[in-house]
Amino acid sequence: MKNTYKSIMTAALFLVSALPALAGHLGSELLVTAKLTGDQEVPAVNTSAVGLASFTISDHRDSVNYNIVVNGLSGAITSVHIHDAVAGINGGVVVNLTGNIRGNQIIGTLAASEVSASFMAGLLTEKYYVNIHTADNPGGEIRGQLKLESDLGLYASLDTAQQNHSVANKASGSAIFDISHDGKTLSYCVVTDSLSGNITAAHLHNGAFGVSGGVALNLAAGISGTTLEGTIDISTLSTLVASMLSKDIYLNVHTSANPNGEIRGQLYRTAREGYAYNLTGS
Repeated sequence: MKNTYKSIMTAALFLVSALPALAGHLGSELLVTAKLTGDQEVPAVNTSAVGLASFTISDHRDSVNYNIVVNGLSGAITSVHIHDAVAGINGGVVVNLTGNIRGNQIIGTLAASEVSASFMAGLLTEKYYVNIHTADNPGGEIRGQLKLESDLGLYASLDTAQQNHSVANKASGSAIFDISHDGKTLSYCVVTDSLSGNITAAHLHNGAFGVSGGVALNLAAGISGTTLEGTIDISTLSTLVASMLSKDIYLNVHTSANPNGEIRGQLYRTAREGYAYNLTGS
């Protein structure tokens, strides 16, 4: 087992060292994500809190931007770390993200000194997890294993600035979408913070940046309070996928206070195997 693990890590380190030379083949950025829940803690924590974390690795593999959004915690976040351990095991702190806490969101960029070859190897081989700590759960309330997106991945960072109508609050959120390799299914997970109320509707709409358009895909089946999660058959929706690639689709999340949409954002392709959304309202 030890020899097998050593071989995996050696291969991962080789991959990391070779990534800059292979950049033309791999494309631009890579996306590493995690869904955070209490049942992944060791021991498990009984909580309905959830979180979504995304780490975007630059095309030169020398910079990592991160965005983490959580919802439903027992109290304020006291600390946030990347830990060194596989799923089901507790490990030591590798990187401290506490300095970039903004309420229920953590946003920042890892310093160049933190993005070493060994760190990148761990990030690409599911060796690290994100842990969110609170006063009630000092050992961690929710946690999630970081995983390189292997399907056609989509990422969204949500706030309140791109709607074509006025939105008074400062809601935010994060979303991950995955199109299967055969192009038949679309899986999604959306976590929001500070919405004016529960989500009443959510759609992918046709429309270029700044233009309102009709509904292309209804995501209502995945609504659960202020989060969304589900899988949809898109095997007959080749036009939708083509529109995603041409930046002609946006995501709109609706509430009772903002029936026309509280947060919205355009789809942009940013990763070799994915797209990125920047969602906002005004």
